[in-house]
Amino acid sequence: MSALIGFDGYQPSDLANQHMTQVVKRAMDMDSVAITNPCVTGDTVIATTSGPKTFAELAEAGGKVEVYSWDPETKLPVVRWMRAPRVTRLDAEIVEVAFDSGLRVRCTPDHNFYSFRGNKVMAKDLKPGSSVRAFSASRDSSGHERVHAWDSTRGAAVHQWTHRMIYENRLGTNLEDDVIVAHLNQDGSDNSIENLMLMTDLQHRRYDMPMRQARGMDGHCPNHKVVSISPAGNADVYNGTVDGSHTYIILDQDPVSGHMSGIVSANCGEIPLAIWGGFCLLLDLVPYHALVYADGALNPNWVVDLQKAAREGARFLVRTNLMRSLYKREVDRTNRIGVGLTGIHEFAWGAFGLTFRDLLDERGYQQSRFWDLIAQTARIVVDTGREYSRSLGLQDPDTSLTIKPSGTVSKLWALTEGWHLPAYLWYLRWVQFREDDPLVKTYRDRGYPVRGPLKTYQGTVIVGFPTRTTLAEIMPADKIITAGDATMEEQFEWVRLCEKYWLSAGGEPGYETVGGQVSYTLKYDPDKVSMDEFARIMKENVNTVRAISVMPSEKGGESSYEYLPEEPITAERYDELVAGIDRSDLTEGIDEAHVMCDSGACGTDFK
Repeated sequence: MSALIGFDGYQPSDLANQHMTQVVKRAMDMDSVAITNPCVTGDTVIATTSGPKTFAELAEAGGKVEVYSWDPETKLPVVRWMRAPRVTRLDAEIVEVAFDSGLRVRCTPDHNFYSFRGNKVMAKDLKPGSSVRAFSASRDSSGHERVHAWDSTRGAAVHQWTHRMIYENRLGTNLEDDVIVAHLNQDGSDNSIENLMLMTDLQHRRYDMPMRQARGMDGHCPNHKVVSISPAGNADVYNGTVDGSHTYIILDQDPVSGHMSGIVSANCGEIPLAIWGGFCLLLDLVPYHALVYADGALNPNWVVDLQKAAREGARFLVRTNLMRSLYKREVDRTNRIGVGLTGIHEFAWGAFGLTFRDLLDERGYQQSRFWDLIAQTARIVVDTGREYSRSLGLQDPDTSLTIKPSGTVSKLWALTEGWHLPAYLWYLRWVQFREDDPLVKTYRDRGYPVRGPLKTYQGTVIVGFPTRTTLAEIMPADKIITAGDATMEEQFEWVRLCEKYWLSAGGEPGYETVGGQVSYTLKYDPDKVSMDEFARIMKENVNTVRAISVMPSEKGGESSYEYLPEEPITAERYDELVAGIDRSDLTEGIDEAHVMCDSGACGTDFK
């Protein structure tokens, strides 16, 4: 068996295999790993500027290759570099999509095509009769090639010269309209970069006019329609990363228009970050705080307030994208935002009386109410982001939903972090201080546990702060499931539910690609889960989620580190530590004065 690791970019498989430990290989019953994302089979023919090539041929050749592409932003054909064509999964489940042009594409069910309107659609979600984005090219009588597409924003056909697109791709920018790209040897079919030269219109007419007597197009680009989608067994699949546009063209065996035709294919499963940089623009909704006031009283209008927060959060992030920034080009290109959730277990119990294991059964009455609200809130985020972006003259956000780790934010309120189960209910949070920091003596004198100096961090000590989670305060102990209590199968299902109801907004049409992925670390106890059982569970589940991290649980005192940031303790030990701490005359370090603007116009509501 082989494993795969999904990310945008490239790492040689031999390097990954070199560093993969024998323990991991044995656990997963693997002899190798394959890098990045699943896509299409090796016999798939794609359009390169040097002629049709199969993915298998490109992967064998290695390196990078110039390909025909389609820009989702401009809706126009372009020429771009594809880097690192490679095998991405061995013996993957595939489907065959048949088109009315005679083209048959074998790919993974999650492979994305582009619809006629320019939206991503997974292979498994295509319907017979639906149209996908088509591509074609033809030559005029002098051999010059043009590619054709339909610009849905203008409602008109567009035609672009291939040699001009190649020159612009090498140059890295678009040329002015009055600049001509000429063929030095007057062979319109020779698009090698050495044969291309910039000229003014007058220079070009004097140089090339004898070869430009009659120009004709031998057809326009038809719209390819889906005929059927059917299971097609298993096969090795391939992908290649096309920077900038993240698309490539799959060619018809027999062109239906011009000398070359086909359909637009997306890079599989990638959320591309530009090589010149970009931002993570993230925000957390805390549904539990809509439900409960700071004084513990219930808010009767909590649903309204939660959805108001979702709208305000989306608008806030979109407006942030208007700021001047180092990566403004990338921000304008994607307008990407990421609204997530945290404290989800406290909210589920406080609003619906549901435990973690209750939530895994999405069919129950209370469970369906909970999941419907999660999906409805996700759609509010997406709809608000789109509407507000359009009002500001921006494109719709590429993605709007995510689940981030949320460790720091959640610790402020002692809530469960992001989508994670609670690691502990009571624990010591160890914080580093310089040994000569006067606060160390203050904390020690007040009764806080202090350790150090540390061996691994010279001149550093740690101070322990006893912490009781909110979940431990509001929920009976026998109802709480920690990360160490949940099975691996339960945690996989938990991630699948997040992807369905939050990241895909319940699976409603038009929301299939609005979310990124959930950041989740699945924890398991090696003493309870055998190597064979671990391998079986991973094989059955790892391909059913977009992404997941796996970590064996560390037992207290057995860590390979000098200390862990969080040390589990019992409720009795927590009470004992708290009772021994002198908390008289302590004040909050951050209060209203610290967060109010000088004018008071942008103050925080502390009600």
